[in-house]
Amino acid sequence: LAEGFGLPVAEAMTLGCPVLCSNRGAVAEVAGEAAILVDPEQRHEIAAAIARLEKDDRLCGRLRAAGFARGRMFTQDVYA
Repeated sequence: LAEGFGLPVAEAMTLGCPVLCSNRGAVAEVAGEAAILVDPEQRHEIAAAIARLEKDDRLCGRLRAAGFARGRMFTQDVYA
């Protein structure tokens, strides 16, 4: 429920993984609109989002492309 900065989200995006994450805090901020955001305390939201990712290749493709773009905001060069 509490992630310090959201680095796992940024890493997943740079690797081309469609991201599903919490709609709270730094994780949501890092994800922006390049992920499916859910309430981490609502199991039905998490399950529904997983089902969407499993069935919707277009959604996965869109999230993958958006994630690559968003991930560029968190490269080592940007940190430097």
